[in-house]
Amino acid sequence: MVTVTLLVAVVGSLANSGMALVGLLVLLPAAAAAQCTVRQTALVCAWTALLGSAAFLTGGSDVALADRVLLLVLTACLIAASLYARRRRINSERSMVRLHSAAVAIQRQILRPLPLRTDDVLVDGAYEPVQEDRLVGGDIYDVVESAW
Repeated sequence: MVTVTLLVAVVGSLANSGMALVGLLVLLPAAAAAQCTVRQTALVCAWTALLGSAAFLTGGSDVALADRVLLLVLTACLIAASLYARRRRINSERSMVRLHSAAVAIQRQILRPLPLRTDDVLVDGAYEPVQEDRLVGGDIYDVVESAW
């Protein structure tokens, strides 16, 4: 967050168009919503709102009021969308945890534990689904003592 802000400030100063580049900071909340925790995303959103408000208030006479209002509205909309996306991501992660727990319970019911030892063989095994994105599925295995 700080790095991107500094980068935008430096490039804006070099290009003599700091106000125009402040609009790039509205992408910070979206990036935070995709990768950060709830607190980190809220912090990035607050930071972006603060910078957007500061840009609105200190836009200067060379920047039209309509452009400053548009930047403020765009910032507010993207912050709201980022907070919504973060909530959806967290709910999705919780659903995946519940689904994984259910899959583990099903596996335990279907696949009984292998015996550790038969008369002549020490046994060990692991269950891995055929496809990575599937939690249940694949081959069933068992060990049985027999004459063959």
